[in-house]
Order: sequence, then structure tokens, then C-alpha cells
Amino acid sequence: MTADEFDRWMRERQMHVATGKPTAASNPAVAASPPPPVAAPPPPAKPIERAVASDDENAWTLQVASFAARSNAEHALAMLSGAGIGGARLLDADANGRKVWRLRVGPVTASAAQELIGRIQGLGFGQPQRVRE
Repeated sequence: MTADEFDRWMRERQMHVATGKPTAASNPAVAASPPPPVAAPPPPAKPIERAVASDDENAWTLQVASFAARSNAEHALAMLSGAGIGGARLLDADANGRKVWRLRVGPVTASAAQELIGRIQGLGFGQPQRVRE
């Protein structure tokens, strides 16, 4: 890389080499470039279409995960809530003599379930499973 290429690379990234010379921060007479534009926040997630009744065959309840530690389950629940996924809840159960906490969402309509699955996976969870309650 040549010196000119390096200077261009530094300017593109708004990086400066400390030289001991006055800068815009220490000398208002030195012109400063305007700050880069701030990206707009993402639009809020649309609400999940709730099913009319949980016994409706078109209603889906999704099990996102199950946890042996309640603190982990609560953290996961907070992640879903923070992402705008309402209707998420924890259900405690016994599995092989041990207490577990199941993280479930729903019931939602079948048409909303596919989008919901994508949103859940986008948060880093695995494939949610459809369950009957």
C-alpha cells in the first residue's frame, strides 16, 4: 500500500494519526467534517396474530426451548419479550424426575406461526416445535 492509499484508507475510516498538531477538537478554528448520519432504528415488529381459542385446530402453540435452570429460562423469556414477541410464557414440568421450564409462545394462528418461527430463529433459538397443551 502506498502512502497515498494509506492516507485515503485512514480518511475513509475517519482515523487520524496523533501528530501533536491542533485538531478540530482542540482548536475550533480547524474545520471539522460533519459526523456520519445516524441510522434510523428498525421499525417495531408487528404484533403476533393471536388465535381465537387454544383448542382451534388452526391454533399453534410453539415450544421454543426447555431449561433445567429457571434463570436461563427467564433470560430466554426476556429475550423474546424484548424482541416484541408477546404471549411467551414459562411452564414448569417434571421430566425424568427433574424439574424443567418450558418456554412456549401461543396460541397463534397457523398463518402467523411461520413468521413467528422465523423471528424466534433470528434470535438464535433453534427450530420451535408445535405442541398441544
